Order: sequence, then C-alpha cells, then structure tokens
Amino acid sequence: MKKTGPLDREISFIPVGHLKPAENDIDTGAFMKLEYAKKLSKKEYYDGVLIKVESSSQVHETREQVEKIGFSSSSARDEIDSVNRIMNGVTLVLAFFSSISLLVGGLMVVNTMVVSVYERTRESGISKALGASESDILRMFLAEYLFIGTVGGILGDLFGVLFATLIDRVGRSLLISRLEIGNLEHLTTLNFKILAAGILVSLLVSVLSGLYPAWRASKLDPVRALRQL
Repeated sequence: MKKTGPLDREISFIPVGHLKPAENDIDTGAFMKLEYAKKLSKKEYYDGVLIKVESSSQVHETREQVEKIGFSSSSARDEIDSVNRIMNGVTLVLAFFSSISLLVGGLMVVNTMVVSVYERTRESGISKALGASESDILRMFLAEYLFIGTVGGILGDLFGVLFATLIDRVGRSLLISRLEIGNLEHLTTLNFKILAAGILVSLLVSVLSGLYPAWRASKLDPVRALRQL
C-alpha cells in the first residue's frame, strides 16, 4: 500500500490591513474569517485558542483557570522559567567555584600578611620600644587590613557592575531574539544590597585573614625585634 503525505495547496489572499506590532508570536501570524478557516482546514473544531491578558500579573491565574477545565496551556513564561532553571544551575556551579576561590584567596592573604609582619619586625619593635602597647600594634595592622579589604571590595563591585552591564547589553538582544520576548527591559539589574554585601564580605575576609598576623606582630619581643636593626 502506497503511503502519501500531506499535499500543500497554493492559495492566494488579499491583505486588507495589518495590526500594530505586539513583539511576540502574533506578529508572525495571519488572521482570517472563521468560515474561511473552516473551509480550508475542513475541521469543525479549534486546534487552539489564543488568550491575551491585560497585564503579565494575570498570566498565572488565567493559566490555572484554563487548566482547571481540562485544557493544556503554554506561554512565554515557560521559556523564561526554563532559562531561570538553567541560570540557577549555573549560579550554583559559580558559587561552588567562588567559594573555592574565596578560600584560596583568604589563605593567600594570610600568607602575604604573615610575610609582611616578618618584614616589618623592626617597625613593630621600634613602636613597642617607644611605648606602643600590644593593642596599639594590633589596631595598626588591622586598620591596614581593613583598608585593603575596602579597596578590594570596591574594585570587585566595580568589575561586577561592568560585567553586568556588558551582559545586559549583549545577552538581552540574544535572549529576545531566541525567545521572541518583546517586553524584557533588562536582563540584569543592580542590587545595592548585594553590592554592599560584597564590600562587607571583602572586609570580613580581610579581617579574619589578618587576625593571626596582627596578633603575631603584637606579641613580638621588642628586644629581639630591635636586634634586627
């Protein structure tokens, strides 16, 4: 038995108007009277219904009502949710590597500051010989570490803002073209709480990494320190 596939028919229509661009799937469609569509498809039922809501906040409630009566539904939100799930996985991977980088960076800071304390043994000995207490030496070194942490946090925030702006400008157009989303204003957004948290984390890492070197500097014997002059 010979199987035949569907045959295409060439039919001409005369456009009588056009709709205002909606920047979604409707822009790629054509509309005609219902009786003409029935004659062409030779069907007495609908393949689907396009529902348009007044605002995006009503999409979830409308989908629930449609699915309650036994119909399936889909929207651009499904594509956005799938992208969000992918981004969440990427975020977890980046967070894992960031935590490793944070640990390695903290160890490097400790090593650098221990070396700095060793190189400044004479400075600590002279300070203690002139009457500086252990708490004074401790505060002096911690103040230096706080300054380093603040500068590092600010530079990190600046680079983060720069990369976020770059992703928003380059990735936004790519995402809109792939998902055909027209109302996506920004792909990334600046959260000043997160920027402030970045500076606080930088300060915390700097202080925690500098506690031991600062304590070691405050416990130096001034006599042994002055012998290195």
